[in-house]
Amino acid sequence: MEKERKNDRAWLLMDRQRHGVVEAAGDFAALFGLKCEQVKEDPSQVFAVVSGENGESFAALLGDWNGTVPVSFSVSWNDGERWGEVSLCPLAERDEVFVLFREITDERKLMADMDRKLLLAQEESLAKSAYLSDMSHEIRTPMNGILGLLKLAEGLIPEGGPLDTYMKKIRRLSVHLMSLVNDILDISRIESGRETLENGPVDLYAFGRRLRDMFWESTRQKGIALTVEWLDFDCGSVLGDELRLSQIMMNFLSNAVKFTSAGEIRVTLRQLHREGGSVDLMFRVQDTGIGMDPETIRRIFRPFEQADDHTRSTFGGTGLGMTITDRIVRLMGGEITVESAPGQGSAFSVYLNLLEAPEEGRKEPARGNFSFAGKRVLLAEDNRINGEVAVSLLQDLGAEADWAKDGREALELFEKSPLFFYDVVLLDVRMPRMGGREAARAIRGLKREDAKSTLIFALSADAFPEDRRLSTESRMDGHFAKPVDFEGMQEEIGRMLSEGKDDGERHVESFSA
Repeated sequence: MEKERKNDRAWLLMDRQRHGVVEAAGDFAALFGLKCEQVKEDPSQVFAVVSGENGESFAALLGDWNGTVPVSFSVSWNDGERWGEVSLCPLAERDEVFVLFREITDERKLMADMDRKLLLAQEESLAKSAYLSDMSHEIRTPMNGILGLLKLAEGLIPEGGPLDTYMKKIRRLSVHLMSLVNDILDISRIESGRETLENGPVDLYAFGRRLRDMFWESTRQKGIALTVEWLDFDCGSVLGDELRLSQIMMNFLSNAVKFTSAGEIRVTLRQLHREGGSVDLMFRVQDTGIGMDPETIRRIFRPFEQADDHTRSTFGGTGLGMTITDRIVRLMGGEITVESAPGQGSAFSVYLNLLEAPEEGRKEPARGNFSFAGKRVLLAEDNRINGEVAVSLLQDLGAEADWAKDGREALELFEKSPLFFYDVVLLDVRMPRMGGREAARAIRGLKREDAKSTLIFALSADAFPEDRRLSTESRMDGHFAKPVDFEGMQEEIGRMLSEGKDDGERHVESFSA
């Protein structure tokens, strides 16, 4: 059996005045090929075999030591194949020095192997993240054109006819396809450890109202009552990731609508405890739907699993929604509970501890009556179909749009325009010659009065949190993810215009279909 080198060690007791060896013990044979008696007679044989990390002689290392404080330093054997550690400890009362030699070759190799594996894992993670970003971009770019063209076509077709029905079904299927793609991309990012959380003010009253507005029509069509309630609140605004909170509640609500044919869906936001600047909260969605047995409850948070084959064939979906929700809640440091029984509905509850928002973050955003009518928009988009669609949709909303094929052309158009000619600048991020973020920074840097005040938004198929942060750093006012909801964009731009902006305090939000 091979001897473990990590146990190979030897020591010397040396006289500090005469530099002679008082005692030698340990496995000098394994370390240096010498007997203890040989080392006692001539310790220079040991010192000649090893040198410091930077090639210093052992004598030089000893010479640099102040002789009063214990110290350890790494050494290597002169054959370059072995490494060791030498520790010096003064014994003041005896005017002697204790010198310990220990081989650390196996440790060094293990550390080098761990460093190599860590670097490889980091490279794989970065490659996976880049791949997911590219996949998201490549899928969202054509979907943006498809949904935009559908919107334009719907405006040309008489309502209520067969063609109108077909178009609406195509739109629903397209939106459903995007939700499936988003689920797959989300779980991939979370599993790879690339998902991060934002931290901004969340008005819980406005948050609940937005959930109600989003699901009002779908519940009305099924004849289901939708109720949103706020209980026991004396703190209405917290710090958190509103986009991910919305995703959690939208997953719960989507399932509630899907599996409930009659009765009620109740959304409850409740403050449980408040102390020391933090708030314990409960977010609950309760329905009167088909319910679940205990085995189904255990399965629903597993990736790609649904209640059964009948559920999959009847209701569709990837089986990832609840998995993603569970991972996001864990990322937030919270927990999910489920109460359900067959035929008696289900209640999904999320418990989170969040910090209170500062006073300035508690005001609900103003909503302006902005209209694109008569406004001038500068659009930069290198994809021909997406550019044509965006211009047409903006024109349908009453805007006058100038279309640049890349960031450099957009910069040139802005430079040549009269002061305050453009009300809004929309920039695709990935473009030849000059990308949108580079163009935004260049526009902000122009020496003209409107360069800092004109609203600039990213209009991009890049939809991850780091993409939003990059837009923030590029001094953009917002990041709209493709496929773009132009009516939602109009509402948000209206809010920002109604509030006014301070160039020193830019706030970036993200919007996606």
